Amino acid sequence: MTFSGTALALTIASVLLVPQETLAQDSYSLSGQRVAIYNLVGEVEIVAGTGSEVSVEVITGGEDRGELRFETGEKCGANTLRIVYPDDDIVYPTIRGRTQVHVRDDGTFYGHHNWHRGFDWGCETQRRRQNEEVEISNRGRGAEAFADLRIEVPEGKTLEVYLAAGRITADNISGRLIIDAGAVTVEASNVEGEFLVDTGSGSINLDGGRGDIFLDTGSGEIEVRNIEGDVVILDTGSGQVTGSSITTSNLSVDTGSGSVDLTAVTSSDINIDTGSGSVDLTLLSAFDDLVIDTGSGSVDLRLAVEPDARIEVDTGSGGIDIDFPISVRRWERTNVTGTAGNGSGRLLIDTGSGGVSISRR
Repeated sequence: MTFSGTALALTIASVLLVPQETLAQDSYSLSGQRVAIYNLVGEVEIVAGTGSEVSVEVITGGEDRGELRFETGEKCGANTLRIVYPDDDIVYPTIRGRTQVHVRDDGTFYGHHNWHRGFDWGCETQRRRQNEEVEISNRGRGAEAFADLRIEVPEGKTLEVYLAAGRITADNISGRLIIDAGAVTVEASNVEGEFLVDTGSGSINLDGGRGDIFLDTGSGEIEVRNIEGDVVILDTGSGQVTGSSITTSNLSVDTGSGSVDLTAVTSSDINIDTGSGSVDLTLLSAFDDLVIDTGSGSVDLRLAVEPDARIEVDTGSGGIDIDFPISVRRWERTNVTGTAGNGSGRLLIDTGSGGVSISRR
């Protein structure tokens, strides 16, 4: 399944709702290995491109679209396109509620925190720059303007997209794709390379990915399918995580509040942590280290391969059921310790409230 057609349909639909005299179209070509695009509000479609440059088609709309400024140039090692809005208050009818963002005087925003594996989204110069708080809402006073973007990315590029409110779709991208967003939903398919997404609120959906994958949303669901990479990290402050057909050496899943439901997982190192929510995991491979920790919620673990592991299961409240042979050191209603096979790995399950079931697949 791809999402570029959906994004195009949404863009066309939004265009049809706006009088033609309030729309304008322009295009930009950005050279260099690393390209960064900053836009406060709008729809963004990212697709594969040809040639050596990143191509950006821009459709602007809203009564105040004529006051938008488009600036280019190098910032912190990236060739940038920055869409600068004319007011500290922006009206964007499609947003739900409102969101705030600190915008620097050069039109950049976000990108000033380190992410996984030491990647620095910003630079010291950006951190020191003066910034103003901009509020985006669906009604009220302020500048009514938006910019919808279609970005064509040649293979092997690093593309960074910064968006405060709206929607992003990406399909058939090969390289390094980094998305730093606010109130934004992200849908992607067929990405290859490194894929990093950080949203303040909004769901993340990925269908088809090869390479290291880092998905983080403050509030929203994460859904992944058919992904493969050395490292897969899925993190949501509030929202469930679901996935199928995941192959990785290292899988980390963290939810502050929300269930985890993963099927057809192949991984040797797994860590699942949820503050509140059940965990349902089907593991197809042998493992070296498997840790599941939930503050409140049941755990249902199905194994296709009998483990070689030291086993410790602890529940504050709930029963324990293990249906393969283990050498038992302790078996109580809420605590079991023992060894399965040669005991070379580790299986640790801890739940504050909820039963635990470990079974053959």
